[in-house]
Amino acid sequence: MVPLLSIKSLSIDFKTEESQTAAVKNISFDVAPGELVAIVGESGSGKSVTALSVLQLLPKQAVLTGEILFNQKNQVDLLKLSGKQITGIRGNKIAMVFQEPMTSLNPVHTVGRQIGEVFRIHRPQMGAPERRVATVALLREVGIANPEQRCDQFAHQLCHGACQQQHQHTAPQQGGQHAAIQLDPRGAGQADVGIVLVNPGGIAMAVQNPADV
Repeated sequence: MVPLLSIKSLSIDFKTEESQTAAVKNISFDVAPGELVAIVGESGSGKSVTALSVLQLLPKQAVLTGEILFNQKNQVDLLKLSGKQITGIRGNKIAMVFQEPMTSLNPVHTVGRQIGEVFRIHRPQMGAPERRVATVALLREVGIANPEQRCDQFAHQLCHGACQQQHQHTAPQQGGQHAAIQLDPRGAGQADVGIVLVNPGGIAMAVQNPADV
């Protein structure tokens, strides 16, 4: 079976004016369709850096070598994509659920607007009423009570667990999402948040500190 995601000989350094520090050295692994892979390591071992590199979310000081191959109809090296090309994959084909939902969500926009933003970017044919219906449906799917009301609330009005559940849905699965990457899936006080957005045949990666397992 051809892996959906292949990381090959990936090394990540962070460059400053005075030095260059290695964060990840020559890591390789595959994730097959339908598979969940957990990356487990101590704090500072490079787990989150590895995950963030998949969607080019590292700062410009990062120096990456190796390959991150995403196999859809055609195999592409995610490290070689332009900013516009990777934007078409972020939240559409590959989702990222960040470690701390209370800080990764925008406090000045409602929950519904932030979920709807992804529909607006990746499903431009959807009008505002359709985006709201789809947003409420996603909130209901993950088990958030009163989704119509929550849709109009802000991040600080939700508990940490509900925020993380909401943040999972800023990457709608409609249209063929293939992969989800979740940083610290048991963080924010939630023991069983999980990854719920991957279509059948998709993959999931979970990044976890062993002290929390």
